[in-house]
Amino acid sequence: MDYDELKGLISEANIQMHENEDCSEIAEKVMKLLDKLPGEKKKITFIAPKEGHRLAFFRTPDNKSEELYIYHVVVQYEGYIIDLQSSKKVYKAEDYVGEITALNEGVSIKEYDEDISPYIDVTNMKLILP
Repeated sequence: MDYDELKGLISEANIQMHENEDCSEIAEKVMKLLDKLPGEKKKITFIAPKEGHRLAFFRTPDNKSEELYIYHVVVQYEGYIIDLQSSKKVYKAEDYVGEITALNEGVSIKEYDEDISPYIDVTNMKLILP
């Protein structure tokens, strides 16, 4: 599936997002949409680790807001990143990573090949891996 086909599929699906849903719940909806398609798909979590399992705030490629994140979960499918909280929605994976890196100059961004949001203590801004 090429970029335009994937962007069309995401657009046509018109996935509804509730204001109280976070990125991991939205990523789950995207995974269900892609479930019937062939090819590798996975959730990816971005964080900005600091010393001692602490986390920093960071920005994502989102032209709609200046919101800062402690973590951000998206879906990777066949070399593309799907981020429904972004105004663009579908990116080439290398472009997305490049944008998130450029937006957060001086901040180390780490990428996990799974949804690690259950291991993030948002209140204390810490990563608590099992």
